[in-house]
Amino acid sequence: MPDSRSAAGFSSRSASFSPGELVDSAISSYTVRPADSPVDTVKFRSLLAGMLSSLSQHLPSFTPVSLCLLSAGMRSVVLRVSSPDSSVILKYFRRRDSATNSGGFGYLREKHGLVALNSLVPGSYSSLLFSDDSARLLCLEDVTGTPLVVFDSVRFEGQDGALTASAVSAWIYFWAGLLSSDRQGVSSPVLADFSARIAAADPRAHSPGSLTSPALALKGLHRLAADEGVAEDSAEFAHWVAQVESVISPPPASLVLTSGDFSPHNLLIYHDRVRGFDAEGTSLHHRFLPLAEFLLGFPSAPLYPTYTSHFSEKEWLAWAQDFYERISPTPFSNLLNDPQVAAAVLTVRAILAEQTGR
Repeated sequence: MPDSRSAAGFSSRSASFSPGELVDSAISSYTVRPADSPVDTVKFRSLLAGMLSSLSQHLPSFTPVSLCLLSAGMRSVVLRVSSPDSSVILKYFRRRDSATNSGGFGYLREKHGLVALNSLVPGSYSSLLFSDDSARLLCLEDVTGTPLVVFDSVRFEGQDGALTASAVSAWIYFWAGLLSSDRQGVSSPVLADFSARIAAADPRAHSPGSLTSPALALKGLHRLAADEGVAEDSAEFAHWVAQVESVISPPPASLVLTSGDFSPHNLLIYHDRVRGFDAEGTSLHHRFLPLAEFLLGFPSAPLYPTYTSHFSEKEWLAWAQDFYERISPTPFSNLLNDPQVAAAVLTVRAILAEQTGR
């Protein structure tokens, strides 16, 4: 998350503000977005005050001097809380069963996911400072740096969302490092521990920590078939189903653990380090899902399709081939000839068809 420690409150190390003052200032400075819940209510003010109270209980030496409301969405509320010397992120999850239900993106996956991801590659994601199950609250390290989507933005000034060659290289470096970690794999204690922790918190989970909502892909195939004129009783459609099933229920050798969100918006560059944040979708899934998102130009990211706008199709495919060779145990000379890659691309397309209709 971008560094904003020039905010009010740092001019005086001895400044002291009441929780109410901090809350009022944060709300008055916030720009409401279309999908937000109301922020100008007594209930919302009480929520922010409760988040600050939990922070003081868990980190009593941390003295808040400013508060920035980053998000007031329907799924979560996110705050940056600053002290004279540092800042932290507080994330509150609205679902009442957040601490017991791991079915979708949410509290449990981020709580246990951040620990697991940083075990795969130390320091790759923001650290979990504390969790409060009863309050459905996580306190995270405030990862600072330049967002990947504006990296080297001088070169393409005004082109929001466009990735430069240096940013593409950084994205590949980050994800290849995570996917190729020697702590991934069938016998990985990190993956086993993540799955066990999810299972303990959510005993009803059928496949603890697996890909969220895999049925969306199978549903989406019907939309794709209708759009492309493929009969559902045809051999081609049956092949599609087999491809998608091989991705949503992959063999153990193809399983990896990631944050589950491959958008370039979730990566920051700080000096020479690339770091990630937002692990709400952490899951065990097929290793080629990040590659499929890349090949398709990040269709799940908010500014799609602008990310590839400064590259030719040939250039983008060359980047994809480089990424593929870094993460595949047995790469083909041309990734487009790898049936697992084709299956992963089809799965992403099917999920998007069901979620967005495209």
